[in-house]
Amino acid sequence: KNLSLLILGSVFGIFIYKSSFFNQLILNLGSFSHLGALFAGILYDTTFTVSASIAMILILAKTLPYWQLILITTVGAVIGDYLVFKFIKDGLIKELIPIEKALEDEVGRSRIHYLKHLFHSRYFHWTLPVVAVIMIGSPLPNEFGISLLGASGIRTKSLLLISLVFNFIGINLILLSSRLWPM
Repeated sequence: KNLSLLILGSVFGIFIYKSSFFNQLILNLGSFSHLGALFAGILYDTTFTVSASIAMILILAKTLPYWQLILITTVGAVIGDYLVFKFIKDGLIKELIPIEKALEDEVGRSRIHYLKHLFHSRYFHWTLPVVAVIMIGSPLPNEFGISLLGASGIRTKSLLLISLVFNFIGINLILLSSRLWPM
């Protein structure tokens, strides 16, 4: 399912980037181009929209100053990460509690306790956030990385700081690579 969304989103992103209509639409935003950059940053976080976001960022790079584009899209990406994090932390985790109880009844409490212990071991304690940070910094969709951070029990302020730093690095790398290897 997610792979299908990623492929479909990639095709859509390529279509946006190659389409003269969308290029002109994005380039003619004029004074709203900063809002377009913020929107592109928000779209940077999900499987279906990451390719469209990158296409929009690359198109906006033709009109907006480099540092403005990076800063605005990074703020948008942080907003997107926060929305995903709140959805996972407030909604999804609460929905998983009854499933956990049902699993305890089905497979046994000791096996579930073992899995919980494994995820809270010192190896997973530092591995989950490291994998999550790598995913946030990469141009891959951030939902899984945010989910890992949510599962690790990270505080919202820490998530926002991590998101800010690593989205900044990731978006900067995309723009730098587009300058080195223009399409």
